[in-house]
Amino acid sequence: MFDRILRIFASTTFLIVILPFSYCFAQSAPEDERAVTLIEEWIESIETLSSRFVQVAPDGSITRGNFYLRRPGLMRFQYDPPSPLLVVSDGFSLHLYDRELDEATSWPIFTTPLRPLLLEDIDIAGTYDFLIVRSPKILRITLIDPEDPDQGSLTLVFHEDPFELYQWVVIDSVGLTTVVVLSEVLLDPPLTGQLFTFDDPRTREENRP
Repeated sequence: MFDRILRIFASTTFLIVILPFSYCFAQSAPEDERAVTLIEEWIESIETLSSRFVQVAPDGSITRGNFYLRRPGLMRFQYDPPSPLLVVSDGFSLHLYDRELDEATSWPIFTTPLRPLLLEDIDIAGTYDFLIVRSPKILRITLIDPEDPDQGSLTLVFHEDPFELYQWVVIDSVGLTTVVVLSEVLLDPPLTGQLFTFDDPRTREENRP
C-alpha cells in the first residue's frame, strides 16, 4: 500500500538518485549546510500554501488539480475531473479516496514521502541522508531515510530567486518515479479547516441504518 501512495506523488531527469547512496550522501559541504538551513527556514515560515499542480505518473499519464497545505500536518490534493482521486492529510492520517469505487485507503501521516512539508519542526540533517545539486537559479535536495533507504527518495526542487518550492520527485522502492510541478503558488492564503476534513466512506457505511 505504501508503494501506491509513493507512486501517486514521484522525473526521470533526476538520475543522480541511481548513484550508490554511500557515495552520493557521504559528506556535506558548508555551502550544502547553508542550503539545508535555507530550505528548513522557508518551509517553517509557511503557515498555508495553495497552488495548481501538474502530476506526471510513472506511466506518463498527466493529471492536474489544486494543492493545499496548512502546516503542520494538513494537506489536500484536489484532482481535476476526470480523475476520481482525492488525497487528504487530516493531521493524523493520509487518506487516498477513489470516488469511482467509493473506496478509501489510509496510512499514518508519517509514512507520506512529503512529511518534510508537514512537520512543525524540520531537522533535515538529523533525519535524512541528503544530496544538494545546483544548476543556474535552481536548488535540488534529495532526501533518503537512512533507517529505511530501500523505500526510495524524495527530491524537492526550488527556484532560488525568489526562493520557492516549485517541484518534487518521488522515486519509490521499485524505482518508479512521479513528478509534481506547482504553479500559481500563493503563500499564506486563507484556508478553511473543511479542506482537510475527510469524509471516509467506510465510516458512512458503518453508520448507515
